[in-house]
Amino acid sequence: MTITSPLGPLTALASPPAAAPAIRSVQPDRDHGVLEVAGALCQDNAAELRQRVEGLLVAGVRFLLVDLAEVDGCDPVVIGVLADAARLLEGRQGWLRINPSRDLPIAEKLDEATLPDLFAIYRASAGPSRPDVSSHSPPGRRP
Repeated sequence: MTITSPLGPLTALASPPAAAPAIRSVQPDRDHGVLEVAGALCQDNAAELRQRVEGLLVAGVRFLLVDLAEVDGCDPVVIGVLADAARLLEGRQGWLRINPSRDLPIAEKLDEATLPDLFAIYRASAGPSRPDVSSHSPPGRRP
């Protein structure tokens, strides 16, 4: 049996892997996921990030918040991993939002998390104590 990644192949790396950044993934409910990253993200440790993202996608996440606020550096390969995930989530009628580090030169180009996005994740993590009044519509559109 062959297992294929929903994000596609990751090219093999010739150099030894760099020290892995601290990556933590949380899935408060079936639809929502949070990925927190601290440290440097480079080509050598993009495989771990890809594995974490794939795990959330396989688990059924449709709305993913990626927290890069504590990231020291970010290789374009890493942005490619997140872009692939964003396309897949859009196909599921979901989204990928990023809380970027202001130190990253690419930060202004990323699709940043809005306050409604953050509230959707907060509601998911708080549990079913209150009814969800949003329909996870994109920012700027009301349900």
